[in-house]
Amino acid sequence: HADLKKGLENTAAIWQEYGDMCKIEIPFRPPIVMLFDPDDCEKVYRASGAQPIRPGFDALKFVRSQDPLTEKSQGLLTSREDEWYQFRSKVQQPMLRPKSTLRYTPELEDIALEFIEKKIRQKRDPGTGQVGADFLDDLYKWALESVSCLALNTRLGCLEDNLPEQSQQMQIIRAVSDIFSNAMYLDNGAQLWKYFPSPRLTKFKSGYETFRDLCSVYIQKALEDLKSQKDPAEDPSLLELFFARGCDENTAIVMALDMMFAGIDTSSHTSSYVMFQLAKHPP
Repeated sequence: HADLKKGLENTAAIWQEYGDMCKIEIPFRPPIVMLFDPDDCEKVYRASGAQPIRPGFDALKFVRSQDPLTEKSQGLLTSREDEWYQFRSKVQQPMLRPKSTLRYTPELEDIALEFIEKKIRQKRDPGTGQVGADFLDDLYKWALESVSCLALNTRLGCLEDNLPEQSQQMQIIRAVSDIFSNAMYLDNGAQLWKYFPSPRLTKFKSGYETFRDLCSVYIQKALEDLKSQKDPAEDPSLLELFFARGCDENTAIVMALDMMFAGIDTSSHTSSYVMFQLAKHPP
């Protein structure tokens, strides 16, 4: 909780000090430019073309290139150039279709209301109104529950009371945390781990395999349910739309994995940042 608060404050301080843009120099790595103005972000995305240069996720790309599931289809996160373009052309229409999101609005609202009731109202200190030190974990649970609803059209039960640490849901959350915490060092160094054994790469790989194996169980169950349907749904899910667009099963699985992987971390941290700013600057 303290680390999260410090990180949010540091990000806000960077924004305040440097304005709309700042450049970060990292030894042995290309410079990074951080943009804070949405108009500047739009210009960059529009200028990137159909096959943008997409740096980052080096350790994930390295591990995925050795995984039989993803070696031929890396997905949107780690593929490059034409491979990225070909994969995106298969999944972009369902992903960018407004109706795809509207279909899940009632379920996502139920998840949000359950999160507010169980993880905020019931748990915060009655005297100070503060949430507990495990609030980031609760945000991870909400994010995983929400993205699973979108990606797999199912509920995982992440918001159940007293969810055991050894539950599959918590193992998925911890695995994603291991992936990101180790990737920070693996991606931003000299990357000697590509040639020599590395304890940090071993831990990263373990987190990746745990995440992949546990999520694959839920994905395969969703695919089986989809195949057992006698009649096509009137309002198809994202998985159904992937197949309708000609995606093979492997592409659908990799896309679902990417959604779950990216959704847990980005949704929870973005939401925590928004809540922090609202608390500091109430409307």
